Amino acid sequence: AYPLRDETESADDLVVRPRWEYHAIAADAPLGSNRQNAAMFTESVELYDLIYSTIRSYGAEAEQIDVRLRELHPNCRTILDVACGTGEHARLLVESFGYEVDGLDLAPDFVRIAQSKLPDRQFVVGDMAAFHLERRYDAVICLGSSIGYLLNLETVQRAFECFRAHLSANGVLIVEPWFPPEQMES
Repeated sequence: AYPLRDETESADDLVVRPRWEYHAIAADAPLGSNRQNAAMFTESVELYDLIYSTIRSYGAEAEQIDVRLRELHPNCRTILDVACGTGEHARLLVESFGYEVDGLDLAPDFVRIAQSKLPDRQFVVGDMAAFHLERRYDAVICLGSSIGYLLNLETVQRAFECFRAHLSANGVLIVEPWFPPEQMES
């Protein structure tokens, strides 16, 4: 988690320069290749929560996010969940902790499911490295190692710039990496 203290900080201050290459879907890849690579998610969209609930503890993760946000931004109320998937974290953050959570995901089917879970919130189809919403949030979260689907550091930089553009003053950014820092150093 990176607390952003003022409007003068840029995404350059946030990008960790890892020693590995990204091996996944590039946000700026041609449409055909994105669709082909994303098939593993879209073909199983209705089973996604069931499958991932066996390997992730959404409730415990939402609680960890709440604790971290309360530490870094005690008055945090609004969250943008980037790469929100089916909106399960968003649902728990709303229902269990009272946050106002909106979401963004590249997959229309995920956005549809997320919107059905929280019909009073806004969920949109969008690319994490190239989106613009009309509001700012107290926190932006990007979980599930979703940042790893960006193939190169230039695209990661663009994503961080989008995240920053959607944070209010003193906003907090939480990004779950594919590898924790201790694995990157080994």
